Amino acid sequence: MPFKNAEQRRAYRRQWYRDHREKELTYDRKFRKLHPDRLKIYGLRLKKEVLAHYSGTLEPICVRCGFTDIRALSLDHVDGHAKNDYIKRGRVGVGFYAILKKENYPAGYQTLCMNCQWLKRSENNELKRVS
Repeated sequence: MPFKNAEQRRAYRRQWYRDHREKELTYDRKFRKLHPDRLKIYGLRLKKEVLAHYSGTLEPICVRCGFTDIRALSLDHVDGHAKNDYIKRGRVGVGFYAILKKENYPAGYQTLCMNCQWLKRSENNELKRVS
């Protein structure tokens, strides 16, 4: 079915999903039940890929201290304005990593371990204060 523009294609997809929503949800539930670890594996692989890119190496590594344990590594906004990014993109975690990959890894991010992130937040006065 040819579409004249992207808006027509989006409208068609939205309507199709509305018409087939229950079937899609049932399929999704069955898939998750049959393959419980598949999404975890995909998420971990995507996280490693994105963090490795932003650390500038083949394997993810903290750009500040050299820490390599993937469980404590995460993406850091260089300018410290993460909230604006989450509002703009509407995703966190693996969904956010997928968007960054799709956008061809935009600048403004770095890979840090959680200790270095907290140190950076403290040094740059990025800590949120509750009044």
